[in-house]
Amino acid sequence: MSTSAGCCARSALVGFVSGVPVIHDLDTPGCRSETNAAGAVVAAVLARTGWQRADVIVYRDSTGQFDGLLVDDDDSFAGFLPLGGARSLAEALARLPEALAALRAPDAQQ
Repeated sequence: MSTSAGCCARSALVGFVSGVPVIHDLDTPGCRSETNAAGAVVAAVLARTGWQRADVIVYRDSTGQFDGLLVDDDDSFAGFLPLGGARSLAEALARLPEALAALRAPDAQQ
C-alpha cells in the first residue's frame, strides 16, 4: 500500500510489528521526504490504515535509516524518535522500547 501525503511525500506501509505501523520512504523524485513532511505522513498513514491509536510509527527514511515519528493523543505528529542510526527493521524494533522509555522518563520531560 502506498500513501501520498498532500505535500507529495510517498511512503509504503510495510506492515505492523507488535502493533507498530512500519513504513518506508519511497524516495520519489521531486517529492519531499517523510522526514520533511512528517505531519502529513502521520496523518496519511493513520487515515489510510484506519489505525486509531499509535504512539509511534517506525519509518525507513530515504537514506535507509530507521527512526520513529511520534504521535500525540490527537493523532497528530508530535516529533521524532531517534533510534540510534538503526539500519535494519530488526535493529530499529530492538531499540524502540528503550527509546520510548527514555522519552517518557521524568528527566526527559524537563
